Amino acid sequence: MQRAKRSRQDIQDDLEHYVLQDLKRKGCQTTQYRDKESQLKKGDYLCVYPDRDYNLELKCFHTVWSIGLCVELLQDSTPKADKTQPNSPGWLYNLIECHYLVVGYHDEADQTFVLCVEVDLKRLRNEWDYVLRSVEIPQFRFCGDGFGSTVNIVIPWKTLDEFKMLSLMFKHERQPALW
Repeated sequence: MQRAKRSRQDIQDDLEHYVLQDLKRKGCQTTQYRDKESQLKKGDYLCVYPDRDYNLELKCFHTVWSIGLCVELLQDSTPKADKTQPNSPGWLYNLIECHYLVVGYHDEADQTFVLCVEVDLKRLRNEWDYVLRSVEIPQFRFCGDGFGSTVNIVIPWKTLDEFKMLSLMFKHERQPALW
């Protein structure tokens, strides 16, 4: 019997549940940002440990890019954008008060999570020029789904790891190592 295809929101909720349970297990208390302005600048959650606190953004994708992490530079690059659907800097620029990005990747066919990584977003922004210079030939990816035509730059997994900006949270046994 074939499983019914789950909605994108259900899959996003599963990632959120996994990450929040993992944080709780590590002694973290989380508070979800509810207002749009906080979400735009700080991300999805305030994470509080006894000795520190930070902001966290969750992203969920259905494709693991073997070449690297897609970093959103411009959301909705449509030239005819208007007040109802304005152009927007991507999350690299909008999430100015966000410290970490947790990215979960799921297999679209069987809806199983295959990889979950944590990216030190604050450090990535602080060392952006050095990171870009270390990438031999920058690659860009364009996405027409979701919030309009989005422009992404791909940062190789190995580069993120070399700059100590990447932590593995979960990897399914069938997912090949990326770095």
